[in-house]
Amino acid sequence: MFTVFNLQKRCLEAYACTHSGARQCGREPRARELRWFLDTCDMTEYNCQYRRSFEPVPRTNCVHIPIKLQ
Repeated sequence: MFTVFNLQKRCLEAYACTHSGARQCGREPRARELRWFLDTCDMTEYNCQYRRSFEPVPRTNCVHIPIKLQ
């Protein structure tokens, strides 16, 4: 569930995070969606920008998903 506080906190974390470049698999429980992110910072930025709630999960959960080169 999104609240103004949670969104502000998530976006503050996105502003302050540092990219590690370590690819991260993310899962959004509500939509039952899996996808790759550049790293956990990228996931946090995505969550802020699109009001989503992806969480880090083991990379093995995403092995069946093609990696998109951007």
